[in-house]
Amino acid sequence: MNVQENYEQWLKDFADDQETVRELESIRNDAAEIEDRFYTELSFGTAGMRGVLGAGTNRMNRYNVRRATKGLAAYLKQQPGAAERGVVIAYASVYGGTENAANILACRLREQGVQVDMFDTSVTPASYILAAAFRFSHVVLAAPTYNGGVFVTMENLLHDLTAHGLKGRRAAYIENGSWAPTSARGMQKLLEPLNWETAADTVTLRSALRQGQQEDLERMAMQLAESVKA
Repeated sequence: MNVQENYEQWLKDFADDQETVRELESIRNDAAEIEDRFYTELSFGTAGMRGVLGAGTNRMNRYNVRRATKGLAAYLKQQPGAAERGVVIAYASVYGGTENAANILACRLREQGVQVDMFDTSVTPASYILAAAFRFSHVVLAAPTYNGGVFVTMENLLHDLTAHGLKGRRAAYIENGSWAPTSARGMQKLLEPLNWETAADTVTLRSALRQGQQEDLERMAMQLAESVKA
């Protein structure tokens, strides 16, 4: 397709994204801007994939991040050998209680010689977390309950994990909620298509760590360490 055809195709493909449509319609009569946005695909350079934020194939946006993530996932799937033994901790936190629990768990795992990568789903691009999940054998997901479900940034990550078909991982869950924590069940439901095994007992928080719950996290760390080293 030529530049103008790419432009028109984006208007069709992103018709449900009103922000993108408005941005593209605002340059309809600017041939130079359309040319700059659509004459090529944004690519990786020596400092990674970088570009001007905006709509278009030659701009930094969700489309290009997802395209790069899909390519990375496809590459990693083709690599020989089993996943590296270690734990990825991905957490979402509202008032800091879930983040605190994730930090304590990470410390306990490292004390037992387990490799750990930890990510905040609210600020870390999904591609980084996906890459770590493809690398390591175990995944810990920690999130508060939100409107009876899973906090939105964690839910988005789980959809990405499922979409990329990441199999063969062992998981553990930390859930949080003031009244009726249900996020662990919600996370497990979203990951059902992957058939992940459970590696440790779920830890349930009610806003913040209560007396005795550090022991729950220590037990989770022991269970995970045993599973990683098995």
